[in-house]
Amino acid sequence: MSKPWNTPAWRSRREEILKTRNKCEWCGSEEHLAISHDKRDFNPKREKYLVAARYFQDYFNNGQHIEELSELKKQAQVGVKLHYYDSCPTCGYGSVYSRSDKYCKAKKVPKFKCSRCKTEFQESIKKLKRSSAYDLRRRFFDLFNNKHGETLTQLYVEHMERLNEDYLQFKDVTVLCRRCHYAYHKGLNLCPVCKTRYKKARFEMCWECFKVTERGKEVIKRREKRIRELNKIGEEDAKYEEWLDRFYSSSEEEQQKMFAKESEEERKRYAE
Repeated sequence: MSKPWNTPAWRSRREEILKTRNKCEWCGSEEHLAISHDKRDFNPKREKYLVAARYFQDYFNNGQHIEELSELKKQAQVGVKLHYYDSCPTCGYGSVYSRSDKYCKAKKVPKFKCSRCKTEFQESIKKLKRSSAYDLRRRFFDLFNNKHGETLTQLYVEHMERLNEDYLQFKDVTVLCRRCHYAYHKGLNLCPVCKTRYKKARFEMCWECFKVTERGKEVIKRREKRIRELNKIGEEDAKYEEWLDRFYSSSEEEQQKMFAKESEEERKRYAE
């Protein structure tokens, strides 16, 4: 299936739009213009998955084709080694202590104990591990897709044709220059203050414009204060490591003097 933006009809319609809308709607540039669709997640692989998921839900909806569903589940389990884990029958938590039979017989206690609710029990609930459940689901959907492959292919072709028709109609498009178009696909938009730099959608303006505002100056002051505090902590750690090196390389008498000097300096600091 050809991509809609490679068709002559799409290119002709694009040229018509650029004749009337001949400048970037963000920055006003008239060079290297491109048309950007609001629906930029035009991903054929994702659309194929959505078509298959919708067909699967409709096919087994309201209890339809129960026998086929059971048969596919049985086939999916053939040749797959399933792994289970013990869980608590009271709270359902999956972290339980397992005691040896010798210990249980000597202490007369149940075999399991839940690490969350502390319930003791003899028989645990076996739950399927996430990795085994994933393998089963993958095998099940592979079997379903192989059985209904022709129908899914036809539905996918019809779905993509409808999307291509909407795409060719150029609904909700924006004319952008190459620079703004690239920023748009990176999740950025033009700063409304300077109109030269870009910002993320959740911010009101770019960083260069923000840091000259009163709020931006406060943020910078807090950041600089935090950096000074971290530098001070680093200097203190370096002094302490140097003191430890001198301490361990000194004799026992010198170590006692160093302790006494350190204690005297601590008392002076507290007195101040």
